[in-house]
Amino acid sequence: YQHPELYDAVVYAAPAHCADEIDAVFEGAERLKTLASIPHPPVAVLALGFRRADVTHPLDGFGFLVPEVERKHVLGTIFSSTLFPRRAPEGHVLLTTFVGGVRNPDLANADLSTLTARVLDDLRALLGVRGEPTFRAFQLWPKAIPQYTLSHGRFREFMDEVERRNPGLALTGSFRDGVALGDVLTAADAAATRVAAQLAGQPANAT
Repeated sequence: YQHPELYDAVVYAAPAHCADEIDAVFEGAERLKTLASIPHPPVAVLALGFRRADVTHPLDGFGFLVPEVERKHVLGTIFSSTLFPRRAPEGHVLLTTFVGGVRNPDLANADLSTLTARVLDDLRALLGVRGEPTFRAFQLWPKAIPQYTLSHGRFREFMDEVERRNPGLALTGSFRDGVALGDVLTAADAAATRVAAQLAGQPANAT
């Protein structure tokens, strides 16, 4: 580090699997790189549009999650056109389905035709889908949702320790306080509030 840049505060909010790319000097930086070992199985997201008449289910809710005991291909489906306006044209619906995860990582990485066929199998069985999709969009997240395994507590402990030893440093994201969007937003707000309070009590040029 010939020309290091000094900051009063740093908030790390990148995914945990990027932690081994941290290029910084602070107490515990090397240990923090082990966050990259948190498992992040792939998740495929497949959005399919259908004519409303081709789906017998009323779609009168948020969507559904599928427990492993049901032995389906999909993890769950969101009724996107029910939840959000203008997601589908008049007379059509949009269903956003999630596949893969720790339960079935190979299917997340399958070719699109295979993935679509498996998703349609489940949507026909669970929602009474009868016709073919009129729209399709696909996104693969190779490293998606961090897994809170039995050893995750040790990550939480040393994250707390690193923050204590480095005032002005905050670690936040789905790898720490919950994977749901609401959890991530709440944790980010708390991290920002915590750092702001620390800065308010420090000299302007503290590092």
